[in-house]
Amino acid sequence: MNAKMYETLAKTKKLIDRGMLAVGSAGTALTAMAVNASASGDGAESLIDVSSVDFSGLTSSITSMVPQVLPVAVTIIGIRKALSFMMGTIRGC
Repeated sequence: MNAKMYETLAKTKKLIDRGMLAVGSAGTALTAMAVNASASGDGAESLIDVSSVDFSGLTSSITSMVPQVLPVAVTIIGIRKALSFMMGTIRGC
């Protein structure tokens, strides 16, 4: 009984981790693109000139998404913590 429950919890946690990995890697790629685009401070020639781009629309859309994204992120982290606690309890560590 405990082995089946542990296996189910482990699979669930693995699926949650895969989803978080996809979200995290997309955010990392976007950040890397932004850093590469604005890295012309040391005199090196950048790939994209962003000196005349207005980022206020992007900033306002990101700040408007925070109230929706933050509760979801906290919930996912809480579920992962609960699964880890249950797996540790079943395993007896």
